[in-house]
Amino acid sequence: RVLQIIDALASFVAVDGGNFEVEVMAREAANPLFAFLFDEDSPEHAYYKWRVYSLAAGDHALRWKADPFVMVEGGAKWEPPPLLVSDATANAAENEQRGADSAVFGESAVAAAAHIRSMLREVTLER
Repeated sequence: RVLQIIDALASFVAVDGGNFEVEVMAREAANPLFAFLFDEDSPEHAYYKWRVYSLAAGDHALRWKADPFVMVEGGAKWEPPPLLVSDATANAAENEQRGADSAVFGESAVAAAAHIRSMLREVTLER
């Protein structure tokens, strides 16, 4: 259950920013399910920070870059967790989402969004 909360919160913070995280921390300070926000030495906190960074960088909820990276210049090297699903499962989930999106937005918008998402996955901080 905590992993589900972490993943959901990270997806919101990746989009809405740190102010949203601060609001959640204030509101859920006494809730043990959100203890990972306050215990910076816990593995759950490390996973949460990586998840926010990963999603903000354009990674998919089921597929992410597996190479170690430095989140902050001069900082420690982070090693992402191993992928938990196969590429086929991730592709199926992405296709299902695309199908739902096309019903709402139309095929051309969905194709353009998919193209942009694939380009964003390749963006790096290197020049």
